[in-house]
Amino acid sequence: MNTRIRLARGLVTFTAVFLAIVPLVADLNESHVFHPEWTGHARLHTVWLLGSNSLVCLVALFWMWRARAEEIPRAIGLGITLVACVLAGFFIAAGTQALYGGSLTDLGDDGPKPGGVNPNLAAFSVHACILGVALYLLRTSRD
Repeated sequence: MNTRIRLARGLVTFTAVFLAIVPLVADLNESHVFHPEWTGHARLHTVWLLGSNSLVCLVALFWMWRARAEEIPRAIGLGITLVACVLAGFFIAAGTQALYGGSLTDLGDDGPKPGGVNPNLAAFSVHACILGVALYLLRTSRD
């Protein structure tokens, strides 16, 4: 396995692990899942989303790291696709938030914006770029 393939798999792994764990840590608290003003149904949907996203990322990790040597490039492509779907869900929700009264933070537009950028938008954008780099490395590898 060449260096580009190894690096691509490492980058996808980094983003998949981030998306499988960080939202759980950030949202399994009183700001989201245990928010006293949320209905039980809203909480159910949040836990469902968190669980589904984490499981999709874990499936991506499983396929990338369990693939036979000759299948690794294709498995990385599958991993990129699955993890990109999780990110796309965020960007769809962020891009349509005006339609349903959504917000990128608990504090709405008054939330912290280091460098003038919402931290959620910044973090997920960085991970989208990481997947883009992984895809480039995969496509330009000679394996």
